[in-house]
Amino acid sequence: MLDFNFIHHLWDQRNWSNKTFGPGMRTQGVVDHIRKELIEIEAKPSDLEEWIDVVMLGLDGAWRSGATPDQIAEALAAKLAKNKAREWPNWRTADPDKAIEHVRPATVKERADSIEITFDEDDEDWEVALELCEDILDSLDDLPERAEDFVESVREKTENIRDWIEEHEDVTDKQMDALENMKGGVERWQR
Repeated sequence: MLDFNFIHHLWDQRNWSNKTFGPGMRTQGVVDHIRKELIEIEAKPSDLEEWIDVVMLGLDGAWRSGATPDQIAEALAAKLAKNKAREWPNWRTADPDKAIEHVRPATVKERADSIEITFDEDDEDWEVALELCEDILDSLDDLPERAEDFVESVREKTENIRDWIEEHEDVTDKQMDALENMKGGVERWQR
């Protein structure tokens, strides 16, 4: 059995990646590389090494977001716990070529002429998300100069999400997750 320390591996990978590919977020470069690896996986879905390439690139993106190896390990465990607590559709009836997403709680209100589906979440979630966008953008000015690449990337993503929310007066779960992750990254830089 392999004696493997995940935290040690993350520090080792981080040091090697920083030395080999340089510092900073490099978000577009990491995402571009993940896209290329996904194409390779589609061509060779049984090739474990291709899957590991995506895992390592994901971990590279995680530390480049400002997270420490301990924080990455904690977030990984927390995400599994969150997914375990969610309700999932029956995989036996799902299309094997499509993503299986968790069930989002909804209530159905029947009307005389139609059915309207509304989510149990507050209708004002988008306003809360806008406030979160502004909090993130305001806090970027307080980060150290060495966080310049991080600040630039977070500012661009937050402004894009904010603009979409303002236009649609709505926010998606993925957008909220992204905002919460960026807020966490900002908070880590502030420590």
